[in-house]
Amino acid sequence: MKRISTAHRIYFFAVCSFGLFVGGMGYLAPELISWAVPLTPPPLHARTVASLYLAGGTMMLLAGLAQDARQVRLPTVVATIWTGSLGIVTLLYLDQFDTALRSTWFWFFAYSVYPVAGVYFILRFRRGPTSGERAPLPRMNRVLLGVLGAFALAVSLLLLFLPGVMVNVWPWKLSLMLAQIYGGPLMGLAVIALLMTTADKEECFISAVGISMFPVLALAASLMHLNLFAPWAVSSVIWFSCLGIASLAGAFVLMGIAARKDSSRKGKQ
Repeated sequence: MKRISTAHRIYFFAVCSFGLFVGGMGYLAPELISWAVPLTPPPLHARTVASLYLAGGTMMLLAGLAQDARQVRLPTVVATIWTGSLGIVTLLYLDQFDTALRSTWFWFFAYSVYPVAGVYFILRFRRGPTSGERAPLPRMNRVLLGVLGAFALAVSLLLLFLPGVMVNVWPWKLSLMLAQIYGGPLMGLAVIALLMTTADKEECFISAVGISMFPVLALAASLMHLNLFAPWAVSSVIWFSCLGIASLAGAFVLMGIAARKDSSRKGKQ
């Protein structure tokens, strides 16, 4: 077993602290999210953004506590895509950031330093030795992850590159900037879902936690603000259906991986 380096562990805890702070603040007290980030989104947007950050922050926390370097390969990828894409989006909207706020400068720091560090750890991991046979996830899990990943990737690309289209079809009011901010984290989750379809089962638990957390939290947030959705509108039905299906699929995959991990431990005793 190749252990995680101290520098890699510090990286995870740094990303984790930012993600959980933004996520906790945005979800529990959405009116105060501007303390954590230089944005002032309405409550539903704050909680939806927070759902992404809580899922990502939890993955980073688990990765920081992991021992085997194989377990953190996918979390490193999602952190790099997430922070890198948001860094690029930030450059597109520099005029909308108030440089008098401390949160703005931390935002600039995080989304410039974190992706560079992530690329470094990805390249370092690729140079590391690999050993042992790979055991992929069961076929049903891989099919579910493939479908979820492909759909989420399509939505994330539309949010990032055709935000005007998504603004028009979104089930509640959405700005161009928020559309692209959603796109980055969603792309990260989509990519690791697709990578999990070919990854070793030992690599997948941490990523499965994040994939299962986001739709559950986003669904709960949406139910808190039902008054913002047009009843039985096509966009509303699609939104709740997708989150519901993704929640069930994510829970199924996570429970399957957790059960296999428990069986493996018992078999070694």
